[in-house]
Amino acid sequence: MTQVVFYRRLGVVMSLLVSTLLLVSTNSLAATWTVNSDSSGDFSTIQEAIDAAVDGDEIRVGPGTYHDNINFSGKSVALIGSGRTETILDGAGDSDMFIRIESGETSATRIESLTITNAWNQGVLIHGASPQFEDVLFSGMGNDEQFGGAMIIVNGFVAISNSEFSENRAYDGGALHISGTSSVMIDTTTFESNIANGYTEEVLGEELDEETGEMVEVTVIEQRWGRGGAIHMTGSSNLNAADSEFIDNDSRWGGGALCARTIDGTVTLTDVIWEDNSSSRGSGGAILMWMDDDDMDEMELVDFAEIFGTLLIERNEFAGNKSLRSNGGAIYMDGDYQAPLRIEVNDSEFIYNEANSSGGAIALSGLYDEFILTNTDLTINEGRNGGAVYLASQLLFTGTFLDVSSNTARDAGGAFYASSSV
Repeated sequence: MTQVVFYRRLGVVMSLLVSTLLLVSTNSLAATWTVNSDSSGDFSTIQEAIDAAVDGDEIRVGPGTYHDNINFSGKSVALIGSGRTETILDGAGDSDMFIRIESGETSATRIESLTITNAWNQGVLIHGASPQFEDVLFSGMGNDEQFGGAMIIVNGFVAISNSEFSENRAYDGGALHISGTSSVMIDTTTFESNIANGYTEEVLGEELDEETGEMVEVTVIEQRWGRGGAIHMTGSSNLNAADSEFIDNDSRWGGGALCARTIDGTVTLTDVIWEDNSSSRGSGGAILMWMDDDDMDEMELVDFAEIFGTLLIERNEFAGNKSLRSNGGAIYMDGDYQAPLRIEVNDSEFIYNEANSSGGAIALSGLYDEFILTNTDLTINEGRNGGAVYLASQLLFTGTFLDVSSNTARDAGGAFYASSSV
């Protein structure tokens, strides 16, 4: 009887030993590859290392400048540089989508501690993937004809932390363009001097009036300007930004730093600083969120979302933002009865913001939902109507524990201006 027990125990021991060996073997499959521009590493180009790697591998890139286009090809690997000033990925001014992450790469895909620069179109394309970026400088990328100068995200789940986007440009979204069903998390990141500079000239055509035979002028293409100096977001996307800064970004039309047009999307902003952003022709010196009838017609929606866009602001600072020709020095929102919008602002500060038209700090129109403003200071803002806040057409406003002082209206409503079903 003792022998039987012994053999059974031995079987258990053998089974555990085999399991342990399999675990060790599996873990040992993860490898670390080195890339050095002087050929002293395993590879001299990053793409060669990615081609050799498998999921879970780590690629260490040494100091130097690397010009090769990069495609992760569905591999969830970590690409780690030697620091922003040491490892430079340079698109050489002519790369079409310099880095591609578009084949289902998971959140194990990481890019860290390097600079990505000088790509003619987008610096990084993310489509249907979930990469993470840590300690990356995105600089000097894009052109006035493409969306998202530094990065375009389509149906992606992306995390960006401790990074910087500077001096990128695009038609819409000078730094980032987010579309589809995407979720983007931004933490401890700076967006500075990015620009949405797109412009489409109005094109007129001619046709004959069927009754009179006279020539009638019609618009073939409507005039359009760039939106979202730093970030442009569309579709059913969500954006969450925390402990970050948006400084000196500019749009040719609206949303000097951020423009959001979403179907049931939410923008959540926590501990964010907005400083010296501007919209040159449109509304929202820092932030623009809007939907209109044309959007509804284009989408051909059958079932409408309860709320089309929600803006949640907690402990933000808005200083020196300007709408140079329109409304909302810091924030502008404009909804539609088919597309309600909602905004909540808490424990925040608006100072020295200015609108050429209405709402020195905030201008809201046609939300068909609620504006909740609590524990917030509005000081030394200036607009034509509503030195601090302008409210118009179909919205419910609740304000509590507010410090409103030294705001200026050139026409009416030094602090608040409200009209038409507010």
